[in-house]
Amino acid sequence: MGVKYWFDKDFIKKLNLAVYEALDKSFVEDIVNNTPTDTGVTRNAWEFFPTGFLEYKLVNTNGPVVLYLEVGTGVYGPRKRYITPIRKKALRWYDRKEKRYKFAKHVKGIKPHKFIKSALENPNNFKRFEEVLKKRLKSYK
Repeated sequence: MGVKYWFDKDFIKKLNLAVYEALDKSFVEDIVNNTPTDTGVTRNAWEFFPTGFLEYKLVNTNGPVVLYLEVGTGVYGPRKRYITPIRKKALRWYDRKEKRYKFAKHVKGIKPHKFIKSALENPNNFKRFEEVLKKRLKSYK
């Protein structure tokens, strides 16, 4: 028997493309632009692509760094405790500003930036999404 379409296949493809572009110009753009940057690697690692009909993925290929930036680490993160060394007596990291190594028995961690949450809750992104979607759909007529 088969499936009957309410709309023609061409319109479905155009709708999918319009929603993709509207998401890209609103929410995705806001998330990418507000990603905290030190060297720029995390900001440049965002990938946004369609996975099916009206299904899309926004992925950061820089591993768990985005999670740490969003929710925080140490006393600011979910566990609410200092970051301490496991196998050594002290933590060690390179400070780019002072151009030298630093040592500590424990550190507080990083405060959460919540840039993803703020982008998803920003009413301007909803307005921008609607504007781009309307403009794109009008161009198909």
